[in-house]
Amino acid sequence: YQRRVRGTLAERHAVVCLVSLSMAAGNGMIHVPEEADVAEHLFSLGLSDGFPLVPCTKAKLRWMLSATPRDPEDMVGKVAPSLAPLTVQLAAVNAVMAGCTPAQLPLVLAAAEGMVSAEFNLHGVHATTMGASVAVIVNGPAREEAEINCGMGVLGSGTRSNACVGRALKLILQNVGGAKLGGTESSTLSSPAKFTMCIGEREESLGPWRPLAAELDPAQSASESWVTVRAISSGPEQLVDFSTRDADDLVFKLASKASGAWASHFPLINETLVVVSPEHAATLQKGGYDSKSKLQRGLFDASNSIYACLLYTSPSPRDS
Repeated sequence: YQRRVRGTLAERHAVVCLVSLSMAAGNGMIHVPEEADVAEHLFSLGLSDGFPLVPCTKAKLRWMLSATPRDPEDMVGKVAPSLAPLTVQLAAVNAVMAGCTPAQLPLVLAAAEGMVSAEFNLHGVHATTMGASVAVIVNGPAREEAEINCGMGVLGSGTRSNACVGRALKLILQNVGGAKLGGTESSTLSSPAKFTMCIGEREESLGPWRPLAAELDPAQSASESWVTVRAISSGPEQLVDFSTRDADDLVFKLASKASGAWASHFPLINETLVVVSPEHAATLQKGGYDSKSKLQRGLFDASNSIYACLLYTSPSPRDS
């Protein structure tokens, strides 16, 4: 589910709003007792995801809202499970607490719009016992403007923007939508992706392949920035391979990983998010996989063949 990123550098104008923190009842201000530690007080209010939060003062909120021309009271959508209204200001509050900079707010707003859309089914994603969560993939100029990591370590720690954009969505889900572990969230084992999962596609290394946003909607312009939100569960499951030079062999190895993540008694869960490194992409493209659609078909066919072999040759515990 995609949303265009609005309020990027080319579109912004200065917006200074004297607004208050809309997180609580009354005037929306959270008053911290003088003798209390701010971080610990926010923990005690249940606003944290487990990590310390950046306190959202009036000054920080004005600073964050300066990144968007939208009115602070504009509706972004309703957040499951409580279907509470999410305004631009509330999204900005959670972005501040997540550690975002203003350059990252347009990504948070666009991703939040996709996340709360009816088609995404946020409550179903977050409430499942499978530990599913929201992944954000960024395309276009916003990658550089927000300093999104698209290279080494893209799925890991070490990049503020990747970590904080995904974290802001989790805080929105928790603090606006009311999702709580053991309540509306029923993850059995869960996943580190529950904290954050935001990556950028390295478009400069795609070669003949088109960016994800253009694959999903060919009408999109390369000058526009888009985010794609996907539900993910488990992983990442990495293929460690330094030697394969044959494209079909590489597809078979990738398919082996994908087929192991699927089970026949989950027929509706049949999609896999595949992140391909530039080295493997070059091998695939030299071997004839000159479009993502060809790679998708190759992975689909190989995964089905591998899974069929596993299904019909492995002994069932019931037969032993």
